[in-house]
Amino acid sequence: MTLKPSDLLGKYKYETLTALMLLLFLLYKLPFMALPYYYDEAWPYAVAIRTVHANGLSLLPTALDPELSRGHPVMFHFLGASWMRVFGTSLWSGHSFAMVISVLTAVFTYKFGQRFFSDRIGAVAVLLLISQALFISHSAFLLPEMPMALWTILCFWFFFRRKKVAFVICAAAMLLTKESGAVLICSLALSELVDFFMGKERKFIDLVKRELLIGYPVAIAFIYFLAQKIIYGWFLFPFYMNNLKSGLASFLEDLASGTAFIFVYEGRNGLMFFVLVGIIMLWLSKKVNIPPHQKKICWYLFSFVLLYIVFSTYNYYMPRYLTAVFPAFIIVCAFIVDSAFGKWRWVYPVIITGLAVTNIYYYVTATDHGDCDYSPSLHVAMKMIDHCEQSGMHDAHIYTTCVLRYDFNEPYAGFIKGKKFTHIDWQFGPGTQYCIFSSDENDPTEIDKIKRENKLTLETKFTEKDRWIELYRVEK
Repeated sequence: MTLKPSDLLGKYKYETLTALMLLLFLLYKLPFMALPYYYDEAWPYAVAIRTVHANGLSLLPTALDPELSRGHPVMFHFLGASWMRVFGTSLWSGHSFAMVISVLTAVFTYKFGQRFFSDRIGAVAVLLLISQALFISHSAFLLPEMPMALWTILCFWFFFRRKKVAFVICAAAMLLTKESGAVLICSLALSELVDFFMGKERKFIDLVKRELLIGYPVAIAFIYFLAQKIIYGWFLFPFYMNNLKSGLASFLEDLASGTAFIFVYEGRNGLMFFVLVGIIMLWLSKKVNIPPHQKKICWYLFSFVLLYIVFSTYNYYMPRYLTAVFPAFIIVCAFIVDSAFGKWRWVYPVIITGLAVTNIYYYVTATDHGDCDYSPSLHVAMKMIDHCEQSGMHDAHIYTTCVLRYDFNEPYAGFIKGKKFTHIDWQFGPGTQYCIFSSDENDPTEIDKIKRENKLTLETKFTEKDRWIELYRVEK
């Protein structure tokens, strides 16, 4: 088959649009690729991957000390170390590994939307996904959350296409990347059960076969966790088990936070407005006839989103842990909005463009250290650490923030150029010679207290946009 130039704007216009969106996305992310690792990237993940790379590729629990792996299975570390065996251990290599995973997540989001809904819905889903502040920020992060998003969309992709072997492989890999992959297994199993009892003329043996298929990855992953139990004495890392919610109040508080994060925060309130209006329009309309298989797919995807929110908030909660639900969530939203407003030829593109611009506006204007442009934070930290190196402060007692403690001491983080600093202190004490305060981490009341109770002299300060970092000398 010969591809004509006219096909790119005709037959394959949505593939062309998706490719252009991803190209622009990659061009934007290029300046981030050589930056040092940020927050949890710096420790433990970059260090853990480099450790597997140095000690030999392995998928066994013994590949990493549990304190370094944080008790998670080592699939992510294994894949990252394998990538570095081929492309080297530079910052560019590490961030490129993450970017490849993010782009594949977007590609399969398109493919899923295209296959089960329409080309246009696939392209809209990609636009709404890659314009999310969380996706933009985390796309180059050496963290396991984006791989979890990729495994999730791949599992759904192969499950609905009846590709049994591929599904089992991807689901097992997901479970061996992070324990939270069990949520997708539970979600599929429950959805299949509900579908069986609500269906007509279903055979029980078919349900058994489907449930067994969903259970095969669990059996594979169980071998790893059994080995972990034999070696370390626990199936799941005690740190996380100890942080499970023990009270209803704390659970409900985090549940509200997690639900708001997915449905409201970071500009998604606009998306939810059109989703809710769209649902009402579709419910009232007698002309729209949604095929049963599309309703089923939306139900499966949305059930997973809800169950994942509940699990994540019951567990040790951080907003970024919800990354895995975004492809499924966005696909459902894109389908509803397209079904309700897609027939409005001129209004519909304005709605979709407006939603994407809203997402990007949040990313550009957000001031927290999370899902926003984090490069100013890294730039000022790099300047401060370079200043301390040039000033020969390697043996000075320096009190600083949690993240900078690792940046001063961990060569793999990508900040220090020479030897490690020997006395980066967790607490301000009698022996403290210098203080470093940062706009990213320090509590203003803590800074005021230290300044009020001690005589400090400002040595230097670096700023970029709304981020700043200060170095004070403690006068004795």
